[in-house]
Amino acid sequence: MKLSVIFSTFNEEKNQFFNESLELLSKYQEIEIIIVDYHSTDKTSEIAKSANAIFKLSSSNSRGKRLDEGLHLSTAPLILFHHPRSKLEASGVEYLLKSEDLLWGGFSHKFDSHATLLSFTSWYSNNVRADIREIFYLDHCIYCTRSLIKSIGGFPHDSIFEDTEVSLKLREIAPSKRLPYQSMTSSIRFKTNGEWRQAILNQVMKVCYYLKVDQERMNKIYEFGLNLNSKY
Repeated sequence: MKLSVIFSTFNEEKNQFFNESLELLSKYQEIEIIIVDYHSTDKTSEIAKSANAIFKLSSSNSRGKRLDEGLHLSTAPLILFHHPRSKLEASGVEYLLKSEDLLWGGFSHKFDSHATLLSFTSWYSNNVRADIREIFYLDHCIYCTRSLIKSIGGFPHDSIFEDTEVSLKLREIAPSKRLPYQSMTSSIRFKTNGEWRQAILNQVMKVCYYLKVDQERMNKIYEFGLNLNSKY
């Protein structure tokens, strides 16, 4: 295997992004698909098995912990932490398989909506947060060499902002690289909560993170009414 792709899932049966991602990834013999699931009550496990993925049930409500469990199951020298509500271009996946000099980074973010606010959010995510600050959220689909992620002790077990934590640790060791290939991400949070309400909530969560508010409390607020990554 040249690439291990790890998903943390929770009730993804109706998630078209997840289904399309598995359909794409399962075409490559060089890719090992690993799915760590938090007790889904739908057909997520059946979908995983149909894609010949390694499937594991996790007792953890933490997405970071589940991603780390997937890391321990992986065998490839390059790891891709794949958001279940993002989908990559085939050319981007093939680039990962062919490249020999990648260390860590992510793909270029884009929402599945042309709304001005969301377009600006993606622009900021790519050009400021990723390129300048070297912080990649999981919906960029974060890639990293096995040796590098192991050198920081694996994927952080945080309930929220675990992607920020892993970026902060990795950038201290090696420079990141944002790939030009797209990671198309679902805008379900913005559609469900309203664009501006969700945008404000995102900023409130960032302030809470820097103030070191309890993670479980933050995640419970963030997932309220949606339960996309965790169940409360």
